[in-house]
Amino acid sequence: MHDSASASSGWLRPAGARILRSGNGWSAPAGCRTGVVALCGRVNVATSCPKHAHFQRLAIGALICATLVPLWLPAHGTAATAAFLQSPPKVSAQAVFAIDVTAGVELYALNADERRPPASTTKIATALVVVRTVANLDEPVTIEDADVAEIAPDESQMGLVVGDILTIEQLLYGLLIQSGNDAAAVLARVVGGNLLGNQSGDPTKRFVDEMNRLAADLGLKDTHFTNAAGLYDPDHYSTARDLAVLAETALQDKT
Repeated sequence: MHDSASASSGWLRPAGARILRSGNGWSAPAGCRTGVVALCGRVNVATSCPKHAHFQRLAIGALICATLVPLWLPAHGTAATAAFLQSPPKVSAQAVFAIDVTAGVELYALNADERRPPASTTKIATALVVVRTVANLDEPVTIEDADVAEIAPDESQMGLVVGDILTIEQLLYGLLIQSGNDAAAVLARVVGGNLLGNQSGDPTKRFVDEMNRLAADLGLKDTHFTNAAGLYDPDHYSTARDLAVLAETALQDKT
């Protein structure tokens, strides 16, 4: 993703905060707080809240967390002050925005408001529209020719085949764990059709309109979507700051 201007020159880390790595994965100390890092079109989210287990496992544990540097913040300790101001970490990302979601404190920003292609982090918004619109995630969906006809072989996909029958929930897993563009196409068609109701129109376009309405409702002034998968388009863009807001919104969703 390509993002816009701005930033803080310091990395604010509360006393005792650590970034831990274990083997090939990341682990957090007990009692950690919630942190979000948006890095050049990708978003990392770390949280210890068990209440959000379902959507976290689905959205955060897969697509959002598959990135560069997760952030772990201790739940206890003295308040962050200028005394803990350190030099910013070295990152290769061209745009970064890190916040302590629990405290609502901005920790680090680099070109955080620069518009850039969000790529598959778009699917955070796609998933949010789905879970906010569909009452029954067990609703069965049959895969149609049009759902997979335009998916290029080199695109990320969950491997849907015409005639397959899956639930909305299963498609969400394919969307966020496999980053499936085919899953995004199906969800946009089905949910967009539901949004149209008895009105005529393109269900996929209707779904994308709802994604942009979500962005507007969240105050994301530097975000605009043209598709549900994150395929490149000059008019399809977001920022590191806006992506952090999307990630925080996903964390707060109790679906």
